[in-house]
Amino acid sequence: MDLVERYIYAVVKHLPKKSRIEVTNELRANIEDMLPPSASTAAIKAVLTSLGKPEELAKAYHSDHQYLIGPTYYHSFLATVKLVVIITMSVVAVGKIIAVTLSAESTPTLSFVFGHFFDIYGTTVLSGFLSAAIVAVVFIIIEKVVYYEAKHGKAIPTTWDPGTLPAIPQQQIPKYEPIVSIVFTLIFSFLIFFTPNFRFFYTTAEPIPALFNADRYNQYLPFMMLYIALYLAMNIMKLIKGTWNQQIAIVNTIQNLYFCILATMMLLDQSLVEADFMQYLADLLDISLRSVKDGFASARIITILVIFIIAIIDTVMGFVKAKRTVRENHFTAEITSKR
Repeated sequence: MDLVERYIYAVVKHLPKKSRIEVTNELRANIEDMLPPSASTAAIKAVLTSLGKPEELAKAYHSDHQYLIGPTYYHSFLATVKLVVIITMSVVAVGKIIAVTLSAESTPTLSFVFGHFFDIYGTTVLSGFLSAAIVAVVFIIIEKVVYYEAKHGKAIPTTWDPGTLPAIPQQQIPKYEPIVSIVFTLIFSFLIFFTPNFRFFYTTAEPIPALFNADRYNQYLPFMMLYIALYLAMNIMKLIKGTWNQQIAIVNTIQNLYFCILATMMLLDQSLVEADFMQYLADLLDISLRSVKDGFASARIITILVIFIIAIIDTVMGFVKAKRTVRENHFTAEITSKR
């Protein structure tokens, strides 16, 4: 009867959570009534085939057609929009950076980079929104056309094989998510451990003074290593478990708290930023050294507030996801339990 459970799950996953259990019991009872005693796999497939595709049957439990993208295409829409947005934003960002770099008459300076940062960022984000909107419009058109044809009896019948039903999923965290986080963390680790002076930008005359005081920066390296270890441990747990739980939520809370403390200490450490860099920035922008220091002080406070807000949201969402996993597990157990 595993095929029946997979079919029921495939139907009710398209329905609102409040009606899933009721529909599950009703649908299971109907299928059992249609099956002979000790039904063979062939008999089960015949009954499920007569019921039709799960997403089509799910539509029967909706009282009307009040959605722009219905259950038939919703999951395909989400997968497509994520892929298109990521590819589009990546291509636009790289292309914009190359175009801006080539437009510079000489070697790009710090002020040149700052002057074009928001242009690159804004263009990249806008391209993401536009690509998502275009994908949404395409799927809405497909949904409406198919709905119109089905309503007027113009739908082309298609065969469907219950044997193609996917297994009931156990993996709630996509595998690529922790893998991507681990890869980027390792890249970031390489940068902070092997480029402590952050000498990324050069003028045509002489190199820009180091951003950080190397000796002071090195004192923070062990604490930064510990944070990276915590972050990697959390992502490895997510990769192994495949779903949020209380343990992962607790580790996420610890690493968020630790990051907030470490970031606050580093941001408030006046000796971490080189005085020569401050003076260089003042000369570059043609403002007083006091204005640069005041600007850094304001930026520190704003950055700390943003870090704490993001950390709080991320921590709360970790426990919400863990609780949601418990609910989904109960739901799955209800779906797959025998009457």
